[in-house]
Amino acid sequence: MNIFKRAFLKLTQPSVTDNVAYNTWLWNRYPKRWATGEVHRDSNDTLDFLGDEWGNKKDVKEIMDEFYFPYIKGRVLEIGCGGGRIANLTAPHVTELHCADVAQNMLETAKQHLKHTNVQYFLINGTSIPNYTYDAIYSFDVFVHVDIHTMWKYFLEAQKNSQARAMLFFTHQTSSHKKDSNNSQVRKNTE
Repeated sequence: MNIFKRAFLKLTQPSVTDNVAYNTWLWNRYPKRWATGEVHRDSNDTLDFLGDEWGNKKDVKEIMDEFYFPYIKGRVLEIGCGGGRIANLTAPHVTELHCADVAQNMLETAKQHLKHTNVQYFLINGTSIPNYTYDAIYSFDVFVHVDIHTMWKYFLEAQKNSQARAMLFFTHQTSSHKKDSNNSQVRKNTE
């Protein structure tokens, strides 16, 4: 098989292993470039948790207040906890919070910043979640980084490990928009 055909097949048929390996590599390096105390470029929020740079705190709180906090209780799992920004908001509302991530350095960063006593941390392999029964499972803007095969495996695991009437909450924001001076849509680089 020629090199072009192999490259095409690899691009069109990605494996879960490749996607998880890349995300583990990427997110293990990300905390090294981040520091608390910086200011968000758009909202002027102080960055207290790794992940605060991805959106302003007011918008996140509005989303959480409307779509999330009224429905969570008991034992809750966060898939892709990153530096703990959403876990910090969630922990006071639940009995037990399990923070899971494919990147050990993200878990270490979350542990350094989260001061709640009801939080446990789990390194996951990208295709399974901790073997507990959950009252709620959520993931906040993580699945934009994973391929459909990995996403599907997480959804199957969430279904298997949740109570009959558990709340499942997955957000998938890819970019934000604002109007430029010509009143046309401009995509802001959020990376």
